[in-house]
Amino acid sequence: MRKIEGFKFYCVIGRKRLDLFHKKHNKNETEFYFDLVYHLLKDRLNKEDVFYQVFLSARNKNTQHKLKQVIDNALERDNSKLKTPIEISYNSEIVQSKDTPELCIVDYMLWVLQRYILKKEKRFYNALESKFSLIIDLYDFNKYKAKGSSNYYYTEKNKFALENVAEFKTDGYVKA
Repeated sequence: MRKIEGFKFYCVIGRKRLDLFHKKHNKNETEFYFDLVYHLLKDRLNKEDVFYQVFLSARNKNTQHKLKQVIDNALERDNSKLKTPIEISYNSEIVQSKDTPELCIVDYMLWVLQRYILKKEKRFYNALESKFSLIIDLYDFNKYKAKGSSNYYYTEKNKFALENVAEFKTDGYVKA
């Protein structure tokens, strides 16, 4: 039995922009999804003395190889920035939510963030704000231009707030 004591939550917001969805992800939801997973994992798997367990909720039965590929790509990218590459040990699995209760926490945290973004209801987000260690707003192009960055990162020191991000529109976007 696994125990959940303290936890930190990292997530990627991927605005579903039709132009990017068509060009970068080839109109393929799986490509879009695993691109977000890649951005979530890069710069995070960086301790050799840790055995990482990467679980994704089952969306598709044949995506285990894609998950492994994304993890390997993130590790390769991270190692390319180091003078001495490191060896990371990990296990990755596509699992059923019913068999992995920890995923309920992920679902709830995502619901909290989605409710704040789409309904502007902040009470749930306020209650759990300290657990959001990193939120990457991947396609907030207004912030890219302002900050000269390719991604915009919200951390414990730079809190995510709707007044600091580009508006979340539903028109012109792929609807989930």
